[in-house]
Amino acid sequence: MTTSGIRIEFSFRGAFDSFTIYRSLEPISVDNLPAPHVTNLRNMYYHDAIVVEGTAYYYRIEAHLGDESTISDNMVCVAGLNY
Repeated sequence: MTTSGIRIEFSFRGAFDSFTIYRSLEPISVDNLPAPHVTNLRNMYYHDAIVVEGTAYYYRIEAHLGDESTISDNMVCVAGLNY
C-alpha cells in the first residue's frame, strides 16, 4: 500500500503529558515559533498527510510536562510516497 505523506516517529526520555508539533517551509526558530500544526498529541508518532509531494517541510516537536516544556532541534523531511 502506498500512502502519500510524512510519518514522524520520535522518542523522548522521561515523563510527558503531551506534544506539540510545529511545521514550516523554512527552518523554525525557537524565538519565533509558527502556529502549532498539531497540539495535545499523546503518542510519539504522527502522520502528516496534508503535504505536497517533493516539498521539504521543517518540524520541531515540543514536549510538555505540567508547566515545563522542551523543544527539539529542526528536522527536515521531504514529502513523498512509500514511507
